[in-house]
Amino acid sequence: MRRKDREIVDEQFIEKVLNDSVYGALGLCDDGAPYVVPMNFAWSENKIWLHCATEGRKLEIIRANPKVCFQVSAETEMVTADNPCGYGMYYSSVMIFGIASIIEVHEEKSKALGKIMQHYSENVTHQFTQEETQRVTVISITPDKITCKARLKQGR
Repeated sequence: MRRKDREIVDEQFIEKVLNDSVYGALGLCDDGAPYVVPMNFAWSENKIWLHCATEGRKLEIIRANPKVCFQVSAETEMVTADNPCGYGMYYSSVMIFGIASIIEVHEEKSKALGKIMQHYSENVTHQFTQEETQRVTVISITPDKITCKARLKQGR
């Protein structure tokens, strides 16, 4: 990380960024070319959980190359200045580098979908049926490396 002064290693802070972020960007490598997809997600059990359709480019890429990157941002706010070179951002961001796995077992898929729903609404207690889990694909990302960087307003 180039800006060591903005590096965050505190695990609680990293968890907060992951839990406060509304969506993330899944980065894949498609035959040497980058492919990035915005996705809903959940962070739980030291993994990222995603869901998507049962077919498509993203799944084809993961099957060919499961090495992925997942990035989230939180607390973003533009910093303005009199001089355009003084502009910047307040932010916190996490990048997770790891291996994506496609989850096939109904119970695991149901549990993961519940985690994703709870990320967006703590009141959701839906039990997913086998029919419902067959209509979606669930992906987990097991981190190899997690980095966090932030530029925060004073007092945060």
